Amino acid sequence: MTSRLLVALSLCFYSCLALAQTDWREGVVFPKYVGALHSGSGFSGMLVATSNSEWDDNWTIVPDALPDFHRVENVTKGEQIFVLTFFSNPTVNEYQAVDIACDLQLVKPDGSASFSKKDVACFQGMLVGNVTDLTMAIPVIGFTSEEGDPKGVWKVNVTLKDKLGKQQIPMTVSFTNK
Repeated sequence: MTSRLLVALSLCFYSCLALAQTDWREGVVFPKYVGALHSGSGFSGMLVATSNSEWDDNWTIVPDALPDFHRVENVTKGEQIFVLTFFSNPTVNEYQAVDIACDLQLVKPDGSASFSKKDVACFQGMLVGNVTDLTMAIPVIGFTSEEGDPKGVWKVNVTLKDKLGKQQIPMTVSFTNK
């Protein structure tokens, strides 16, 4: 199963550039992702499952344009899905730095975990832009549907943890392997 699951811990700084939009939570910036938005005490997060293999270029190349991640709900043999995690409004320390961790889990249709990691570093250090801007977390979960993968609904569970603000946001996005 490990060969079918790609967890890309993209350590490239540019993949974490913030989108300079503060009204994303109201669905103005990403209206088709409104169901994916979660918040708690100001700290907010969003999960997006996309089939767009150029998600990184769409996020970083044109920072003033609204990216289209091609939200996907179904995958068939040979197709890939990338689950992107975003956050906004974390607690900053006296140096204007943040400390965000994530619990990551991929759950098969039978309810068993295919992959599970706790307290993965999602973003540490200074933010680019304002604290209320939408920022992409570093871990990206990739799934490629292969022969023998169980058919049915797969779930990706991500818990965003603002370690400085002691806040957590559990989020889930699902897709169907057909």
